[in-house]
Amino acid sequence: MFCPNCGTQLADGAQFCPNCGKQMAQMARAQFDHGDAAEQPQEENGFKALGRTMGYMAKFWFLCAVAAIAICAVIGIIVWRVEYADGPKPFDGAKVKAQTIWDTNGLSVEATKLVSPDANPDYLALKVTNNTGRDLTIRSVSCAINGGSVASSLKQTAENGKETTMRLELDLHHVDVDHLGIKTPGTITLELQALDPASGEEVSRSGVLTVNTTKKGEAASSSFAYFGKKQHLFDLDGVSVSSFGYVVAVNAPSIGIENSSDRSVRIDLRIDRINDREFRQRDKYYNGSTVVQQGAIGVCYAPADFTELKLMDAEGDFEYGNFFPVTNFSGSCTIYDACDGSKIDEIPFEYAESE
Repeated sequence: MFCPNCGTQLADGAQFCPNCGKQMAQMARAQFDHGDAAEQPQEENGFKALGRTMGYMAKFWFLCAVAAIAICAVIGIIVWRVEYADGPKPFDGAKVKAQTIWDTNGLSVEATKLVSPDANPDYLALKVTNNTGRDLTIRSVSCAINGGSVASSLKQTAENGKETTMRLELDLHHVDVDHLGIKTPGTITLELQALDPASGEEVSRSGVLTVNTTKKGEAASSSFAYFGKKQHLFDLDGVSVSSFGYVVAVNAPSIGIENSSDRSVRIDLRIDRINDREFRQRDKYYNGSTVVQQGAIGVCYAPADFTELKLMDAEGDFEYGNFFPVTNFSGSCTIYDACDGSKIDEIPFEYAESE
């Protein structure tokens, strides 16, 4: 064996070098430690390489995730534009922003939004805050859009000391909405009553309240050529009623109402003879009813009872029998105060198609 330090040949088992005096065991340990230290950087370099590889993979998957989110966003925008932005919108895009419309003696009513659900009816959402010291029933008296009266419904209890969300339901899909020329809701006017829940007596009446939408709507004007031109039936204290005949679109005798009075009115229309023939069953009539707000126009139909008509026309072809075309009919038109139900007047009338 040889000395690792100076190279002198040594006898086997020598503990010290006779030339340089180095101890063999110390030099062996130093050589061993030096070897570990030499290998350490290699091991560390391996971990760094692995770390770099894992970092590249993480960046790759991160970029993939970002790309996927971007693609989904683009697809969503395209679908939204096709289905909504470029498609028909509820109420032609008209919306109602929150606005207080009635605030009196501790009772506050706020219109919050105009909603078109998947299932009818559409509705105007109201937030009612009752701090009057008593429970109240809130009732809808009338509703008009752009000056044309439409059917509405609301009767709900507002408990004292609470905030209640209510729905003023609007029949905006009825044929009279189109016939009145209502396309885009711009101004919604409504009347509300606060009633005693037990007795039904009126506690407070709102008068005409105004709700503005984000669209400017034009005043309604009937698309019927008949409106107000066919046959005048009634004119009293600002309430004018005229017939526009038998309207095939709704299979009904119909009337138009212009209400320039200072109150909303309910019109009840009853037809008991058609083409000079009386109904066989006296409890069967054409019946129709509508409420027309003050300062608005409206329409009223008395829809046909086809079962009764078929009985009356049994000997002929029902579809092309004596009732079609309708050339004349008669009945009565009754006018009521829409708020208290008091009768204003009742008039019998006869209508005949002009030549």
